[in-house]
Amino acid sequence: MIVEMRAYTLRPGALGTYLKDFTKLVPVLEEHQGPLLGYFTSEVGELNQVFALRGYKDFEDRQARRQSLIKDERFIKAGETLMPMIQSQYNWVLSPTPFSPIK
Repeated sequence: MIVEMRAYTLRPGALGTYLKDFTKLVPVLEEHQGPLLGYFTSEVGELNQVFALRGYKDFEDRQARRQSLIKDERFIKAGETLMPMIQSQYNWVLSPTPFSPIK
């Protein structure tokens, strides 16, 4: 298993609206990508950030699921609302260590 961690820095003041609008997109994301491992906001350090963790069988599984997602009209439409609230985005694909409880 690999875990993708996405970090979004939102424009100041956008967090509440972003989370409300993102909630509507969750079923579409889960349909294509499977369930979230977690979705978090920052309270200390750099603020106005959200973090998404999602697991995949392997990198090829992630790629196939992402390709399916980006063709979905519901995802494209949601992006029109969500993208203007995002200031920056970073993605990491994480591989487990031999002693990780998630394999």
